[in-house]
Amino acid sequence: IIIYLIDLYQRWPDKAYPISAVVVNPSLNRQESPAINGSRIIWSEYIQGYWQIILFDAKERTRQQLTSNAQDHISPSISGDLVVWWEGDSGGADYAAGMNVVTGEVIRFPKERIACPKISGKRVVWLGQFDLNTFLSPVISYDTETQKQTVIGYEKLPGCPALSGNILVLRATRGDNKP
Repeated sequence: IIIYLIDLYQRWPDKAYPISAVVVNPSLNRQESPAINGSRIIWSEYIQGYWQIILFDAKERTRQQLTSNAQDHISPSISGDLVVWWEGDSGGADYAAGMNVVTGEVIRFPKERIACPKISGKRVVWLGQFDLNTFLSPVISYDTETQKQTVIGYEKLPGCPALSGNILVLRATRGDNKP
């Protein structure tokens, strides 16, 4: 995919025609899962056999590869200077990882199987280990400053969470296949 930077308010809603787009960072590599916060854009890019995390500052027009080890790094999320992603050995990502993109300081997470980490401010949410007996996954909140982890609740076959401030949204399934 090509990642575009578009100013949604440039002509919207007065003019109902397509808004011009600027190609942010063309690459022959596959690029997936873009996320944006302010002028910083992150995504996963397939480089030499592994998915790596790329940061592009649209204001400075600079590109930085945040990861380079022989693991897959997927589904990044960004808030301010903090970036989190899902990483693991080939065959599937299993753990949360992250860093402060200004200082390079690593965000420490509990070493447990997780899915879909998302960040807002200093809070990260993710889905915990799926239970094959109950089909439930814990929804977990983690404070990057205090390193305190809290189980918010359990959901049956949830979708990846989204987080903004204190608001968490998540696909949840209720009985009889009704949402």
